Amino acid sequence: MRTGQAVGVVLVLLGFVTLYLLRDPLFRLIVFVFEFIGIVIGFILLLAGLALIFGRGIWGARTRY
Repeated sequence: MRTGQAVGVVLVLLGFVTLYLLRDPLFRLIVFVFEFIGIVIGFILLLAGLALIFGRGIWGARTRY
């Protein structure tokens, strides 16, 4: 596994954890103001991780590994 793919896997896991934590009612109550920002960050982490796993840079350019 290349370094970029390993980073991609970590980003995907972080994205899933972020989105999962937002499901918890107590956590949502604590961070009510940041809920929308948390959802956006979770999806950005997921997309960035998937982009790195499948060999594309975060901005869509082909990466060299």
